[in-house]
Amino acid sequence: MSARSPRSGSSRRGEAGFSLIECVVAVAVIALLSLVTLEVARLSRLGFERSVSASESLRDKQAAQSLLSALLERAQPIIVEDRRGRRATLFDGESDRLTFVAPYAAFNAPGARGAAALAARPGLALLSLRLEPVGDDGEALVLRHAPVLRAAERGSESLSQALLLAPAPANVSFRYFGSERDGERDEKAWREAWRLRARTPLAVSIAIESVGYSSDAPLVLPLGRSAPEGAF
Repeated sequence: MSARSPRSGSSRRGEAGFSLIECVVAVAVIALLSLVTLEVARLSRLGFERSVSASESLRDKQAAQSLLSALLERAQPIIVEDRRGRRATLFDGESDRLTFVAPYAAFNAPGARGAAALAARPGLALLSLRLEPVGDDGEALVLRHAPVLRAAERGSESLSQALLLAPAPANVSFRYFGSERDGERDEKAWREAWRLRARTPLAVSIAIESVGYSSDAPLVLPLGRSAPEGAF
């Protein structure tokens, strides 16, 4: 009979399976790899959601700009009289709000939510553009509208229908380009207000701060297509 080597038993036990330490290390590595995989998946999902949100914000911004451009380009110089018989154009512009008249057909702007159905309405609309509170999120830029005849009969409270142009929190400022004195063609400059004067301004500047907007690049839109090229 041959004598067994003392190492043969220990080597067989080592070949029979993993030690406890090896099992713990393996489980730890698998857990670490799982955490890394989950984190990569989470970051990928967040990146995708952000890209979708940015794309939607850009699309909404472009649609809002297209709608504002269409409405202001077709603004109508409607003449009204006050109780004293003084005549003025129905265009009331301040630094934080704007009221003017345009045909409902001008709502036919691509991409603007809820605007396509309004384009089929006949007649003129009285339009009010201003900031309005939206819950706890702050103020949003809202465009309200109503037929001119109804608005004349019931006042500004009839402007109950609204379109959201810039989500909360938003900020907006308006400026108006034209002559300081009605009837004069010189002295054209940007004004902080343009309230019920004999004629409308040549252009309107709208600086919007909101998701996807930057006040550093305001919209400069001609009014009624009456501004000569290069005038401002």
